[in-house]
Amino acid sequence: MNNISWRKTKVLPFLVLALFAIIIQLPQIYDHSIILGADSLFHMNRFYEAAMQIKHGHFSYFQSIYGFQQTARVVNALYGPLFAYANGLLLLLMGSWFKYQVVTSFFVFFISGTGMLLLARKVSINEYYATSIAIMYMSSVAVSFWTMQQAFTSWGAAIFPYLFLSAINMIKNTERPINPYLLVSVTAILIQVHVLSTLIGVSALVPFMIIGFIRTDHKKKMIIDLLLSIGIVLFLSANIWGAMVELRVVLVRHKIKKA
Repeated sequence: MNNISWRKTKVLPFLVLALFAIIIQLPQIYDHSIILGADSLFHMNRFYEAAMQIKHGHFSYFQSIYGFQQTARVVNALYGPLFAYANGLLLLLMGSWFKYQVVTSFFVFFISGTGMLLLARKVSINEYYATSIAIMYMSSVAVSFWTMQQAFTSWGAAIFPYLFLSAINMIKNTERPINPYLLVSVTAILIQVHVLSTLIGVSALVPFMIIGFIRTDHKKKMIIDLLLSIGIVLFLSANIWGAMVELRVVLVRHKIKKA
């Protein structure tokens, strides 16, 4: 009985967060309409582009051949290409922008709430308060901006709490301040989703890293883990920075030829 009670206590907050994620969206679900924000057309075009490439089997990593009025505009290659194709696939499965928007908004709310709940647990906050903090974070502007304006910074905000699990570990775990598995997995996912959020998140880790380095007696091990993490993340994100380098080279060659 004690084991069942413990499981209920641990699982119940996640069910509450899922329910709250649905409640937040009830107005949109009731009206059965999409919400057009400042960034809607931009993301609609790039996800439509990915969806049509998947549907027709005509893939173009750099050029837009379906979206953006078929202008061959380079967007997805520099703006979370893998995540763009994931959204394109989801759009195909949903079959309408309304369903797509409801489902992705639920993901943003639930992922952010779950991450904040885990982060609150990491710093030993009471389960009731941890759930309350998670709900408040879900309803914050940073997270809800995806639903209201389709701003992609909300996806970064949803992943941030998972990144800060590594930050707390740097301070609390003096034996091994940097957990490469956790740091690499979250950072690699974040950079595939939103590059700017990655830069902000990684910058925010620096003070925790400095404190962790001062506190630990295993400084050499921490440096090795850090370099290992950086190397793996660079490898896993080669499709993004590689595309940036390639486009830069092409632009430079074009300028040279014109000159």
